[in-house]
Amino acid sequence: MQTVELRPGHVPVEVMCHQVQRVAVGQQGRQAFGDLIALGVVVTASTQQLHAGQTALVTFTLSEPSTDFEQSDVSVNGGALSNWSASSATVYTATFTPTANSTANGVVSVASNRFSDAAGNANADGSDANNTVTLTVDSVLPTVSISSSVSTLAQGE
Repeated sequence: MQTVELRPGHVPVEVMCHQVQRVAVGQQGRQAFGDLIALGVVVTASTQQLHAGQTALVTFTLSEPSTDFEQSDVSVNGGALSNWSASSATVYTATFTPTANSTANGVVSVASNRFSDAAGNANADGSDANNTVTLTVDSVLPTVSISSSVSTLAQGE
């Protein structure tokens, strides 16, 4: 915590940086501090379970607009992202396609310090549980095996 004397009026102000985004002082509403809040992101998926031929829509919701959030900021295991799109300044979507013939979980996550806002604050919530989506995957196609005790069959047998 930091106490700062601000003009006009020498008003002492205590600021907890992780809780205060902007502090206005005086009748003119002067901004004493800039944006001090680190960005956050929440990752969600349209489904939690995928089978062969299925995909999931993954949504990334930022706590405030970012100047540089892009697909390369996202870590993906057990599949791939495609169709990256910005729905708004704070909402991005992509399609997750699981690896073919796999039962390995699909994992989509965003680590800390991957993107920032206009004030230069980086995201700092990479270890939060809502920064990762884990999808149960079974993209192994079924197979059929036929056996017979007869080596040759005639039509209709």
